Amino acid sequence: MISESKKKIMIVTNSVSGGGAEISMMRLFKTLLSLGVNVSVCAINEDKSTTKIQADVTVIGRQWGTGLTKTFRSLLLFRQHLQANHPDVLIVNCELPELYVSFTAPKKSQIFVVEHTSRPWYGRRPLGYFVRKLLYLRRSIWVTVSKDQSRIWPNNNRAIHIPNTHRKTDFIQNFHSAELVFIGRLNREKHPEIAAEVALMTSSTIDFFGDGPELTSLKQAYSSKQIHFHGFVENAWEHVSQNSILIVASEYEGDGMNVVEAISNGNPVLLKDNSDLRRFKLPEANYFSNSTELKDKVIEAKAYGVDKFRVSEEIVSEILSDREPRKVATSWIKLIDESSLR
Repeated sequence: MISESKKKIMIVTNSVSGGGAEISMMRLFKTLLSLGVNVSVCAINEDKSTTKIQADVTVIGRQWGTGLTKTFRSLLLFRQHLQANHPDVLIVNCELPELYVSFTAPKKSQIFVVEHTSRPWYGRRPLGYFVRKLLYLRRSIWVTVSKDQSRIWPNNNRAIHIPNTHRKTDFIQNFHSAELVFIGRLNREKHPEIAAEVALMTSSTIDFFGDGPELTSLKQAYSSKQIHFHGFVENAWEHVSQNSILIVASEYEGDGMNVVEAISNGNPVLLKDNSDLRRFKLPEANYFSNSTELKDKVIEAKAYGVDKFRVSEEIVSEILSDREPRKVATSWIKLIDESSLR
């Protein structure tokens, strides 16, 4: 029998759906609920998901990319929500929730900050430094989803490793989709243009699933019958063939949940050769260092089949073993219970 925390826990995220951090935290929320934990979710941004928002989930409704005035208004709404609910524990994910919690968290709330990336506050380091100094003064406890990341910027705080959750799900995959696929937020640092350019160079079709600041410019730059931009699509993997190659061309990654999902579904993957994606310890065949090497691997896949770029069951089992939702939820319960005794 799992000992359950009696504290009132609130998970704070950017949105209900979205990237790996949001999806994983919603899985954690549902698993904690199933274990009888008093837990809720507060999402700061509006959500494009068509799924009905369930009880114990609150959406503040800030619009993506909104200005300072509306951001301040949503900050006040968030503060009111905290005051009305009196959470004992806040589990904070990503930069905007860090900012909001640093200014509004009740004095009695214990704060756990989850690091989802190797380059936090990228492009906003001065603001990030200030926010994390406030969180440091609040004696926040830091959690990292990466087992290779033991310290947190900028105060060199020691981090406790708890991975993101993942559960393999069964669904009917589309066997008529594109040869290549890109899944994730369309940010500059993700380099979606590399995937588009390689698709054109190799006469391959590619599906892009995801929203973001680069979507409009990408549509203008890569207007082709080979390239399809679908925007945000809930359960994108249901629209992806098991033979579609996932391309991840990011400068850096957080936990790389799109990679976890791809290999769990049996999809072949081609990943940018960087320290973050090397954490998966895949064979050399699955990594590329530049566009030329990626192009050559796509040509090879088209000529000889994609099986070379699938991941063995042994590696898949190793990657997924620590991510089982109940196991992750138990780690969180233990951490919260032990922290309350300090």
